[in-house]
Amino acid sequence: MVAPAPLFHFASILSFTGSVFSLATQPPDLSAWQIQRPATTPPIADGSRRRIAAGLLGIASGGAAVVTIPSPSRADAQSFCEIPATTDEIQLRVRISRSDGTFYDKTGEGGDTPGDSVFLASLRIGLFGTSAPIHTQQFLKYIDGGEVSGTSVAVGEDDEPFPSYGSSSFKSYDDALGILEGGSISGLSAESFGGAPALRYGRRLIPATLWLEKNANNMSGTCPPGMLVHRTLDVLPTFGVTVRPTTVRDGKIVGSRDETIVFGRVIIDGDAENFFSAASALPTYSVERPTYSDEGGITQTVAANVFNNQRDFMRNFAGAIGDTRLSKVYNGKLLRRVEVTEAVRVKQELGASILD
Repeated sequence: MVAPAPLFHFASILSFTGSVFSLATQPPDLSAWQIQRPATTPPIADGSRRRIAAGLLGIASGGAAVVTIPSPSRADAQSFCEIPATTDEIQLRVRISRSDGTFYDKTGEGGDTPGDSVFLASLRIGLFGTSAPIHTQQFLKYIDGGEVSGTSVAVGEDDEPFPSYGSSSFKSYDDALGILEGGSISGLSAESFGGAPALRYGRRLIPATLWLEKNANNMSGTCPPGMLVHRTLDVLPTFGVTVRPTTVRDGKIVGSRDETIVFGRVIIDGDAENFFSAASALPTYSVERPTYSDEGGITQTVAANVFNNQRDFMRNFAGAIGDTRLSKVYNGKLLRRVEVTEAVRVKQELGASILD
């Protein structure tokens, strides 16, 4: 006879709500790429991966799901992708805060603490307007103030600004895929209007459409760091940037649980390399239970089940009482402010791409 699952009293659950933190180091394995990579792509410096396992109360996440992730084929792993031509060039100025979340000048206070200063960089982006025209058009709306062929795409108050990547941020890092997620614009949210999806930005209501291409992209192989990507089913203008070599098949990231399309690239110069290394090494939230080397397999299994049950209970309880704070805490959330302060088109000189 199987014993019934234990019932946890609310008081006993609260006893587990202290935050549990653990730091783990996981340097990226780039040895294969550094041997075979094209000479035009500088290597990415090794950066440690630090994870923080958060406590149960206030930082729990949803239930675990079993996801089968396809493995790259041998052909994908051994061939380099052919980078499409760029049609539009963008410059993003980015910054990473100090550990206390500040950016201000500390000269009058004796300067920054060694190893804890504001990081500044400029990223050059090329968009694949020929192979991914829909993605390029959608991306440029958040550069050009919502203008497409001279026609505004938003309705609302004329004196309100259109959402812009120039005031966006990078919110999370997916260490499994090596993707930094950016394009998060404060105040921009997805909602339904008259049964149709829309984006709300202040008093503006912006028509929301999926970034669906009419023609397939045959880009395949191992691509260098810096690929610009977007999740197909996301109506928000969020985007990702790969920080290490990535396998692509038919223009899609292999191994992503959501269909993720490549539509541009960040040029890997000194600024981009330093930014990728610094951002991917930032501490992130992890809502999974940490494991310890001295634990046996049965101990880990039982402890993980108890942790998951109580985590899920607290999440469901918070949802039942209308507490929405849990939606702001998720796996991979960056624990530093990583912001874009400017996003502008880069003028081509004499009709030639300055990115080539």
